[in-house]
Amino acid sequence: MVTTIKQKVAMLGGIDQLTPDAELPPVEAAQYLSSSEAILQRMRADGIGPRFRKDESKSPPIIYVKRDLDAWMASTKTGSKAI
Repeated sequence: MVTTIKQKVAMLGGIDQLTPDAELPPVEAAQYLSSSEAILQRMRADGIGPRFRKDESKSPPIIYVKRDLDAWMASTKTGSKAI
C-alpha cells in the first residue's frame, strides 16, 4: 500500500513532523510556508523562492523538499514575516 503525503502528515500530527527529505507538492509546500499555491507559482516564474524540482513525466510535476523550504525560510526572515 502506498502512503500519500497527506496520510503521512495526518499520522505524524502535522507537516512540521515530516522528515527533512519529505517531498511536498506545491499545495502542501504553500501550506507549510503559510502562503498560497499562486504565490509559489509566481515565485517559480520569477526565478525566486525556494528550490524545487520539475519533472513533467511525474505527477505532480513540481516537488519541493522540506529541507529546502526550511532553508529558504531561514534565509528570508526579516522584521515581521518570512513571505
